[in-house]
Amino acid sequence: MSRYLPPWDLEESLEADEIVVAKETGKVLSTCLGHPSSIELEPRPWIVDGFLLKGHVNALIAPGGTGKSSFALTIGCSVAAGQDLLGIGLRESTNVMVLSYEDDISEIKRRYKALCTAHKLEFSDHALFLPKFRFQLFKLEGSQPEATDFVSGLVEHLKEQQINLLIIDPLSAVNPADENSNSAMAKIIRELSSMAQDADCAVLLVHHTRKISKGERVKGNAESSRGAKALSDGCRVVTTLSAMSPGEAKQRSVDTKVAASFIQLCDAKQNYRPASNDDRWFQIMSVEDETGESVGVIYPAKVKRQEYWQKTPENVAKRVIETFGQGRHALTEIRKRYSEVYKIALGTVGDHFSLIGSEPIKVRLNGSEYSINKSKDGDHQRAKSYMEVSLVG
Repeated sequence: MSRYLPPWDLEESLEADEIVVAKETGKVLSTCLGHPSSIELEPRPWIVDGFLLKGHVNALIAPGGTGKSSFALTIGCSVAAGQDLLGIGLRESTNVMVLSYEDDISEIKRRYKALCTAHKLEFSDHALFLPKFRFQLFKLEGSQPEATDFVSGLVEHLKEQQINLLIIDPLSAVNPADENSNSAMAKIIRELSSMAQDADCAVLLVHHTRKISKGERVKGNAESSRGAKALSDGCRVVTTLSAMSPGEAKQRSVDTKVAASFIQLCDAKQNYRPASNDDRWFQIMSVEDETGESVGVIYPAKVKRQEYWQKTPENVAKRVIETFGQGRHALTEIRKRYSEVYKIALGTVGDHFSLIGSEPIKVRLNGSEYSINKSKDGDHQRAKSYMEVSLVG
């Protein structure tokens, strides 16, 4: 006996059959979008605003020892409990699965219990899942990764348990190929993207940074990830996690002895919205568990930069005057000293100096008024540039 379908369901069913036939025969089909007013939009399926998007692969990149595994676990617990522990914009609560290839299950349980106890978490509708045994999603065939049977098995498990967030920590543990191979990395990201779409889940990849050159930034730099560039190219969202530097500690009145316990989350790549410039800081605090062992628990931290340290033309002018005084100062000769005094990367000094132009800026410092502007020895491209500082009146 045939099953009755309402007209609209019947239409969708016939269209689906037509698409299947078209794919098998190479026939091309298209849809006319029509008038914009006829389109009904839905919100993007963010689980965490600007950080985890369902149906896509997202990446968290950080140097070793920064606390990225603890951060990912905190996010997982936050999503499962439906509590925005880190204050970064939880939109949806769901079941979460963690595939950890670095920490064993006893260590994850220790961190999980400490985290839940410290934050007084309660799980009512959803939970955090761990696999009963480790498995490999990819195997090496020649120089390329190939999906194992566990890929389809994992998709089925995610669907059965209604798990909409999958955390893989670290990415390098599931990639059997050369980490620097773009073709191999692209293939893995495509497989994981298909998994995210099939299971309607967000995939979060926890990944290491490469060796960073002196003066190079990790914060908000998608290119700081270790290995092939295809990783950042294939992910919809890439964020970085980095420890507070001595310069940042100074700017925020934080004791440099504890600066490394503060970590910052920065947008490195956003495909669906502008990158956020929010100052998102957290602190890893040590708590003692029931066995007397120390466990790091992450909390939001309010450590805003003091007004004096904001990167504005007036503040840069005050720093130049404070450090070098009156006179005509060659930029090539003061860059390094400015970097050392204010604890900022040498590569970013140019951004600071660019805020001072040829038009004089007047500022007051220690009861006196000064004028500062930029000048050059001639109009040719290689002409030497200077900061001109003079006392007004």
